[in-house]
Amino acid sequence: MTNIVAYHCQQTIEKYFKAFLIENDVSIVKTHDLIRLNGMIKEIKDLGIDENKLMTINEIYVEARYPGELGLISDGIPTNEQAKKYVEYAREIKSIISDEL
Repeated sequence: MTNIVAYHCQQTIEKYFKAFLIENDVSIVKTHDLIRLNGMIKEIKDLGIDENKLMTINEIYVEARYPGELGLISDGIPTNEQAKKYVEYAREIKSIISDEL
């Protein structure tokens, strides 16, 4: 179920980004694109978010078009190691954003 883990990690990061934007009185655009949301955050404050990691996890939702594809990456279903890295990164984002809220 690593694809489901990956999907929820992407969603977690998206929601933290949107919480930061709302807290800073920014109107939320309807998007799941983490790169775009991070760009909006950087207009307020550069939080030092690792954009290479962000690009990797960003493809999880952007590429999904049907429920069976949720959490897939370009290579297919994430490995256990990839899923663990996504969880670590979601926790990292939680920590960064929580410190700012």
